[in-house]
Amino acid sequence: MDVGYKGHPWTWCNNWDGDGEIKQRLDRGLSSYPWMQTFERATCKHLDSFASDHSMLLFDTKPGPNRRKKRFYFDKRWLQREEINDVVKQGWDQEVEGTRMFKLTTKVKRCRIALLTWKNRIQGNSKVNIERAKKQLLELGASGVEDIKNKRKCLKNKLKEA
Repeated sequence: MDVGYKGHPWTWCNNWDGDGEIKQRLDRGLSSYPWMQTFERATCKHLDSFASDHSMLLFDTKPGPNRRKKRFYFDKRWLQREEINDVVKQGWDQEVEGTRMFKLTTKVKRCRIALLTWKNRIQGNSKVNIERAKKQLLELGASGVEDIKNKRKCLKNKLKEA
């Protein structure tokens, strides 16, 4: 059975420039039916090759989801909170074994995790908070509430904090 592929649709290229270039799928990932049942999610990837006319094939028997890591941003508003020093200290002061560079990167990573955990505990999901505040602002705008100015001001402050 042909496993199929991910990546570019060819495994061989004659590496000519211009009109003479030829690209074909000459190499395939093949397996038996029992193997496919054992590794249901297996994929065959066509890897780029710069040193050969054939692409390498990489079988991955446990492909994970293709999620990109979300970039970490330090929010300067956190500095206004008294507990921020304790959160950073908690992440930094844990003992780490290894080279200086390994120790540094591990401590920075632990600080990031501690800050994100703390942020989610005190603030919750920013995206959800923003959507909730926007919805409430729209509802206020549509209603005839007398005290609308104070409520709008309060909701706008919530949006700034989210």
